[in-house]
Amino acid sequence: MKPIIAIVLIAAAVGWFRYGRWLELQRDAATLNATSLPTRPVSGWNVRGGREAAEIPVTLERDLLRFLELDATGIRGVERDKLSTSLADEFLCLDHASICRLIARLEGDASVPAEMRAKVMDACIAALSEVNPEEAMRLVASHPDAELNALILGQTFARWAARRPAGALRWYDEMEKKGLPIVRDGKLLLYVVPEQARIDPAGALERALSHESMLTLENSRYLGQVVGRDQMFAVDEHRSFMVALEHVSKKHPSSGLLKSVREGYIRQLTGCLSEFPIEDAIMLIETGFRPDEKLAAAKEVGDSFLMGPKEEMDRWAGWIAKAEAPADSEHPLIRLINVWSFFDAEAAGRWIAKEPESPLKDACLAELPDKLWDTEALKHVSERQKSNGEGESGAARD
Repeated sequence: MKPIIAIVLIAAAVGWFRYGRWLELQRDAATLNATSLPTRPVSGWNVRGGREAAEIPVTLERDLLRFLELDATGIRGVERDKLSTSLADEFLCLDHASICRLIARLEGDASVPAEMRAKVMDACIAALSEVNPEEAMRLVASHPDAELNALILGQTFARWAARRPAGALRWYDEMEKKGLPIVRDGKLLLYVVPEQARIDPAGALERALSHESMLTLENSRYLGQVVGRDQMFAVDEHRSFMVALEHVSKKHPSSGLLKSVREGYIRQLTGCLSEFPIEDAIMLIETGFRPDEKLAAAKEVGDSFLMGPKEEMDRWAGWIAKAEAPADSEHPLIRLINVWSFFDAEAAGRWIAKEPESPLKDACLAELPDKLWDTEALKHVSERQKSNGEGESGAARD
């Protein structure tokens, strides 16, 4: 019985303490509410309705005009770059209505040269997109008839999609339903599809197909290149895109658009294979490339090492040696050996020396650069092999 009484007393004490603490917090909250505290101005972009337009700083208008003046010269410099940064900060403090007033005022100011007036909207969108791309695109939507620079528009959308892809894609769908001019010509689509490919590759490809009339084959190839270069960085992302591409292509086997997307994508991915760990790169090739694409990749890997990393050349050589290609001077292994010997002749020589005798090894020996014969590893290769190689090489050249 005594333990039970003790537990009850302890619980009551704890409860009383917490009740007292709750009363203290309530008094503190009341004190804070009654006290006028200094507050940081809140950007009008986060306020929905019920607010008067903020006063436009004189410095903003001055900086914007100076930026447009410098931009008209086509020369980028320190002053222009500094103005670009300061404009972004200044726009962050303005609400939607204020920016609209600024645009209307400058576009209607006859004292401003016509060339500069025509670019006021573009400059405002570009500056705002640095700090709030979502609202920059909403500003675009509020000026549906404005003729905007396609590059600025696309970059703004891409910045928004990088932060909130689902929200950016919903906005684009809404603009399409409304039939706004900014989505009619397909220029923005070249940014929308690659951004969607990052989170929904199959949906991105279906979107492209549904707008096939807007996209030339060149545009389609460009879409694939952008996805391969700018959107996919992880191996899993590339793998997901290739699976989606294969799946959608089977549903639309005669689509020229999908064929062009694939050409652009595979070409771009092939060019950066040497940047991946070799296990990942070979996995992508073996599981996602078609036979002709695999051979093209084997041929290009050697060239990619000219500018890329030089690690694991021996493992790449082992994989390329298995390429389904004739064992002659055109075999992709020979190109890799030549590139390899330029950076590390000794390592290339050792690799060839330890390879078992085969027609491909003979073809490699026939095409070796002279400096490889001076390596320690190849000094042990018989003079007969060397002379035979030189004879075959000369015959091939004749």
